[in-house]
Amino acid sequence: MVAASGSKVDGCVLEDVMLRFEAITCMSLKDEDNPDRSGVNLARVASKRYINGKEIFFKQPQRQLEEVWSKDDTMRNIQINAPIKMLNAAVLLFQEMDETNSEKFVSANIERIDIDLDSRHVLRKDGLREEDLYAEARTLFGKKDCFDQMTKKKLETEAYAAVLEFRIINQNSVIASGIKLSGTQNGLKIKIQKRPTSNDLKVSVYTLADSSFFIQNGFAKDILY
Repeated sequence: MVAASGSKVDGCVLEDVMLRFEAITCMSLKDEDNPDRSGVNLARVASKRYINGKEIFFKQPQRQLEEVWSKDDTMRNIQINAPIKMLNAAVLLFQEMDETNSEKFVSANIERIDIDLDSRHVLRKDGLREEDLYAEARTLFGKKDCFDQMTKKKLETEAYAAVLEFRIINQNSVIASGIKLSGTQNGLKIKIQKRPTSNDLKVSVYTLADSSFFIQNGFAKDILY
């Protein structure tokens, strides 16, 4: 449930939000003579690091475009030409035009995807086939030890996502593993071959990129995408 304070959703009223947190302790900074000051010592160390400067890395999702595909379409072209320094993945989500569930996505009957970056083939020279898309989605959304998070049946029926994975090392903890879009002439060109669908589709294209921001003197600065 997502709602502003005082508004109703599905018969419920959100009156207040309480944030709970636990103190972070560090045994190496523990004050044996005055245990109550251990947290103060840790805060001083953290404050010093952020004053001197600290770079924090994160994954930045961004919607690049939204368009409507006719149910009779068999060929579509998408171009992503954004100043992204390190693109990890592109995600295509499809919804039927009259869908009211914002979390339900359907298959677009994709048969093949070809990707070019300034006339160079990206991913595979022979393109991504329909049977490859499940593995691509599992790489990005699935969990190593939990196969129920992204089952093939769920992907095909209610949580479909056409994922284009550009990372060389498929780990979310690895920085600077992808392709560079900034400085290219035409960006990323995605050519999609598909079968007709039963309804028109609303298509949303998202990118996931390595990003960072720098904290110095207690203020955030130099946000890089």
